Amino acid sequence: MAINTATLTVTITESLKLNGAAYGNTTIKSLASCGESIQKAVSVPHTTSIRMVVLDTVAKRDNFVYFRIKNADATNFITLHLEGAVTGTVQIKLLAGESYESTCNEIWDYTAAAWDKIYRINATSDTATCDVEFFYVSK
Repeated sequence: MAINTATLTVTITESLKLNGAAYGNTTIKSLASCGESIQKAVSVPHTTSIRMVVLDTVAKRDNFVYFRIKNADATNFITLHLEGAVTGTVQIKLLAGESYESTCNEIWDYTAAAWDKIYRINATSDTATCDVEFFYVSK
């Protein structure tokens, strides 16, 4: 039996009221033909890097649609590692309670001076084990 594809809808709402004036916006992005998802909660220790997902073939890298990671810890930060298929790595600091999301499967590889498709997504916590929520979608 084949998996039916579906459309992922990502909604971001910002809302701020300063001196009686409202600021913010709602952005909705629809991503069609999604056929695979991974959702997990993981305890990330500060002693080692935890692999969230590996896109170890060209097809998996090309089928990337979306990912979101949330640092569910109340105190400590985590470091998100986006590793490229060639040599590049981008690190992103997520403070307690923060999330990071992307619909782009490429990072800038300063070594090769070119865009590189994401090969692996890892996370490491700072000083104590942090709970992390991870959601990944592909075609």
